[in-house]
Amino acid sequence: MQEFESWRVKDLEERNKREKALARPSALAPFRLPVTLEEWYSMREAAKIEAKRRAAEKEEEMERKKAKKKAREKEDAKKKKEEKQAKKDKKEQEELERRAKIAEAAAARRERGSGRPDAEAELAKLIKEAKQAEPKQAEPQVPVKDPGMLENGIIVLDEDVELYTHNEVMTKITQQLTKALDLRLVAVHLVDSTLCVDAYRYLSAVFLSMSAMMQLELPHINVLSKIDLVMDHTDDLSFGLDYYAGVSDLSQLMWTLQATRHPMSQKFKEFNRLIAELIEDYGLVSFEPLDIQDKECALRVLGRCDTANGHIMNAEKVEDPSDPVAGVRLFQAGFADTDEFLDEYLERYEEPWLNFLFLPRN
Repeated sequence: MQEFESWRVKDLEERNKREKALARPSALAPFRLPVTLEEWYSMREAAKIEAKRRAAEKEEEMERKKAKKKAREKEDAKKKKEEKQAKKDKKEQEELERRAKIAEAAAARRERGSGRPDAEAELAKLIKEAKQAEPKQAEPQVPVKDPGMLENGIIVLDEDVELYTHNEVMTKITQQLTKALDLRLVAVHLVDSTLCVDAYRYLSAVFLSMSAMMQLELPHINVLSKIDLVMDHTDDLSFGLDYYAGVSDLSQLMWTLQATRHPMSQKFKEFNRLIAELIEDYGLVSFEPLDIQDKECALRVLGRCDTANGHIMNAEKVEDPSDPVAGVRLFQAGFADTDEFLDEYLERYEEPWLNFLFLPRN
């Protein structure tokens, strides 16, 4: 009984505390909305309806923009189609006008009784007059020791290797000069002799010379120029000058490339070997050394050029054409083996500078 009474007293005290707490003003009282539950539900429904209305308006606006864009694209396509059709009509009209002019010109020629245009008739007339007047032309008044010197000329292609290695432009030009004008041409390909210091550049120069020889289809002379400068780099040369001039046994050059342990040697070993084999299979390339300060050397190269294009066979070059031995001398000069003279010249030229080794250097 006493326990029950004590529990009841505690219960009353706790109830009084709760009532006092409820009677005390709450800290959240200022933030409470003075609305009822029904009003709150109605306000929420109104907010949902407003959100739906705004979403519908936004969707309608997007639809209007899409419609405008589609209409604009359709209009642009229509304009492009009209412009294309206008260009086509204009082109057809120009073609009709051109054909009409051609037909009128043909009709006019038929009326005149001539099947050739006026331009062709005038050109034929001029050619005929020139041929008739050709025998009456006076001899040149300028005193010339060699009449053939008036016809001599040089075409220089400086640093434009693409014109004569893999392009047919120069080939067509030289064919016209040789066939139409009956000129005797010779191609002289100059290669800087300092390239012999680098085996890769030398191999590239030899390959370039061979490409030019096969492309131009002319008597060809390959020249190692500036050999006086290469003497300043003799320590970098692996072979003698006769090896680089003769372009023979390139396998020794491949051996030197492998011995140098250059990073490019390992990467392009097979490529370099194939190029060397291709050059040796054709066997077309050899070089003439040239030192422009050496008169004998320059005359030797000039003589090779005259031999290549047949200028040395000209009867006007013979001092006494009536001499029966003159023709034999020309024949011997044209077909003589010049390798012996080349070896003698190289030996004579190398002596003042240094003694070359004819084997690969270590």
